[in-house]
Amino acid sequence: MKQTIYILLSTILIAGISCSKDDGGEPIQGKGVTFSKQLKSFGNSYKNFDKDFELGDEISVFALKNQNGQIYDVNNYADNVRYVYRMGSFVAQNNPIYLPSGNNGLEYYAIFPYSSRAGNNMSFSVLTDQSTSNGYKLSDLRTAYISQTNSTTPNLYFYHSLSQVCIKVDSKDVRNKDFVFYLNVKTQVNVDVESDTYKATGHSNLVKMIYDSNTDCHYAIIPPQTISKNDIYIFFDYNGGEFNCEPFTMDDIFTQGSQYYIPIAPPEVDGGSYRRVVFDGQIRPWEDVDVTSVK
Repeated sequence: MKQTIYILLSTILIAGISCSKDDGGEPIQGKGVTFSKQLKSFGNSYKNFDKDFELGDEISVFALKNQNGQIYDVNNYADNVRYVYRMGSFVAQNNPIYLPSGNNGLEYYAIFPYSSRAGNNMSFSVLTDQSTSNGYKLSDLRTAYISQTNSTTPNLYFYHSLSQVCIKVDSKDVRNKDFVFYLNVKTQVNVDVESDTYKATGHSNLVKMIYDSNTDCHYAIIPPQTISKNDIYIFFDYNGGEFNCEPFTMDDIFTQGSQYYIPIAPPEVDGGSYRRVVFDGQIRPWEDVDVTSVK
């Protein structure tokens, strides 16, 4: 059975290859750089890695010297060095970044997850199957910037660069785990790390959401984008029925670094058929970003 279910939404926005070059000074051997980290998130998160990193997580790191925050296409002080999370900090997978001689220090950009194709202008795609923890986490693009520092253990302040959608069926009479949710959204995003911009592109695809028993919610990471009024973008299966949903009062706007929370009123059974479901949602902060730490 297929039925169309309309959404009533109130949206409120709250707020590789390693190379360390001399470039005016030889690297000081023995002072390889490791990174501490920080990632803030909202309380209603999917498991712990929504708030932190896990053992084995890998990032791409770019080091800049005398570049005033500008990332070159090639030939930065260090290009796409792979760092891995171990024992509470990020350490180099192979050759670490070494501090140059002198007192000027380095600037850093970091990107999670690691990719051999990472760079200032890059294309990133969220996975269409986020029903597993790994599929969900590898879709959660995170970026960090550190201004010039001489520290050998600088702190990478990461923040979530895309949008998180959280759906919950708000009823004691139904089990959220029995629902299977999909989002029909654009899954590719053009990234400009230096300017901190993320633009959804390409065709829409169905993204299968993950269910978390701890929060009793379904989650997915999607690129920031606008869903036009009357465009169907939420689908779910429940009790043998297939349903689709569309906004009809306004466009739905997903912004970077924000959670879009959608509680669903329980379906009512009438002669074996489900009546229309009313939706109410809002955007709330995914994290408290310290804008002074982000270029």
